[in-house]
Amino acid sequence: FLQKYNSRLTKNIGAISREAMELLKKYDYPGNVRELENIIERTVALEGGATILPESLPPFVNTPTGRKMASS
Repeated sequence: FLQKYNSRLTKNIGAISREAMELLKKYDYPGNVRELENIIERTVALEGGATILPESLPPFVNTPTGRKMASS
C-alpha cells in the first residue's frame, strides 16, 4: 500500500517506522484490509517526512482503545 499511494500521490515516503508498524499490527481492523489500505492512503497523503511515524497515524490507531489486547 505504501508504494501504491506513494505513486498515486506523488510522494516519496521510504518506510514505516518499527513503532508505527507495531501500532498497525496491534490495531483491530473492523473494516478488514480495506480499512488498513484507507489508513495508509490517508497517512501517506498527510505525511510531510520520509518515514511514517506513530504520530503520523490517525489517533484511533494510536490509542489503547484501538488496539487488540495482547495475548499473554
